Amino acid sequence: MKITTLRKQRGAGLIEVLVSVVILAVGLTGIASMQVRSIRNNVSALEHSIAVIQAQSMADILTISRTKALAGAFNFAMDDNVPNDPHFVNNSVKQWRTSISNLLGTDAKGSINCVSATCTIVVQWNNSRATEGSATQQVRIEMQP
Repeated sequence: MKITTLRKQRGAGLIEVLVSVVILAVGLTGIASMQVRSIRNNVSALEHSIAVIQAQSMADILTISRTKALAGAFNFAMDDNVPNDPHFVNNSVKQWRTSISNLLGTDAKGSINCVSATCTIVVQWNNSRATEGSATQQVRIEMQP
């Protein structure tokens, strides 16, 4: 009787290759989802920065027109309509709100409220694309013009 000896295995078997491909696919899927999440949060951070810049630009306008700001000429709530006229106050607020809606979306709003010597500027926008936090975000600046 002749006994055959087993040969040593060379290379990788089909099952080993399939397991490696599955592990690689799961890892790449995880990396892709982290990338999508990172992009969403970066867009959210950009929108927050834009809101801060917009609020600061209105603060600069209020500083320029200090007497009118302290008199309440710039006071507009979120849903108040700004009249169409060429006066500096209404034109500035209208352009500011247009800029906010162009940069942060059509549902973005801004309000200004000057009481005694303090002015409060609020920029509000929809932040639902971000992965954490509230869908409605606000930036609030209180300043003395």
